[in-house]
Amino acid sequence: MVEYLVEHAEDIRGKQIVELGAGIGLPSVVASMKGAKRVVITDYPDEDLLMTIKSNVERLDLKNMEVVGHKWGSNTQQLRDLSCGRGFDLIIISDAIFNHYAHNALLRSCSELLCDSPESRILVSFSHHRPRLYKEDLNFFELAVLPEHGSFQVTKVGEWNLQPMEVDDNSTRSYVEHHHEDVDPGKVMLYELRRRIVK
Repeated sequence: MVEYLVEHAEDIRGKQIVELGAGIGLPSVVASMKGAKRVVITDYPDEDLLMTIKSNVERLDLKNMEVVGHKWGSNTQQLRDLSCGRGFDLIIISDAIFNHYAHNALLRSCSELLCDSPESRILVSFSHHRPRLYKEDLNFFELAVLPEHGSFQVTKVGEWNLQPMEVDDNSTRSYVEHHHEDVDPGKVMLYELRRRIVK
């Protein structure tokens, strides 16, 4: 995700961006440094987690960033207010869709937070941490096209082969070797979701 944002900095400048399930929020930091108008970093509303993220932001002295707790699928009004009520130009989801039980809730937040513009989009990067569950990972995108989840158009943007992960479990190693290479946990994929334009 970070590599893509650096290479496409022109798509970030002047934009309002929110990251969902941010963890340490590295993509958000990069977006801020590359000229985003406003970046909102969100993760589960746990006080210790949010304080860690806020501390990182303060050390970097990035003035265009906010840190807010958000549970996927919950009320998004606070976040929408930070976008001046119009929604966000870009939503970043990095390494979060392995939470299969939360796909519906995550898509609900996405649908409510993305602004109504043909240029607005969601970037989703992930790898198959548990290769046997790769279909469950990809189910996120099957849900995304449904009307109840926003009727998004889904496009695969690219993929990157990282340093191969060491797989300790022999059965998992065998599974990866005998199935399509896309289940390789060392491969990172990037997808884009846009609102479907009704003509």
